[in-house]
Parts: sequence; C-alpha cells; structure tokens
Amino acid sequence: SSSSTTSPRVVRPIVAACEAGHVGIIQILVSAGAKLFNDSDENESVSTTSTLLHQAARSGQAEMAQYLISCGANMEAKDSDGNTPLLVATS
Repeated sequence: SSSSTTSPRVVRPIVAACEAGHVGIIQILVSAGAKLFNDSDENESVSTTSTLLHQAARSGQAEMAQYLISCGANMEAKDSDGNTPLLVATS
C-alpha cells in the first residue's frame, strides 16, 4: 500500500459553491444565515487569505463575482500576496 505525504484540501461549503459558480447555493446559504464576509477579510487592506471574491475571480466565475459585489464585496481587498480580485481574474 502507498501512503500520501500530502493532506487533502479542506474546503468550506460556501467556498466550494463560490468556486463552482453556484450562485443559487450561495443565496440559500446566505438566507440560512451564512456570512459572506468576515470583517477582517473584507475591511482590512491585506487579509491573511483570499476573499470569496478572489476565489470567484480565480475560478473564472463572473456571475458569482457580480453577485458578491452586489452583496458588498470589497473589490479592492488584497489577498496574502497583495493581489486584488481584478488582478487575480486577469492573471
């Protein structure tokens, strides 16, 4: 038997839905009380991780990005590498 030295990536459901472009699922999660944004992620100039808008941009999910922006996503938020969602989308 072989053993793997890497751990599987753990993804929160809201992140997985965002990356896959499932706007309807995000809307259901929000209506059930899920928070789209942590104050530290969206309101600080540099977060320790990427935001949901970064995830949508990285995954090419334009409709999801539009939805997140309509919900108040910070388009100027920077990820841990100093990139905005727009820069991530065009990379």
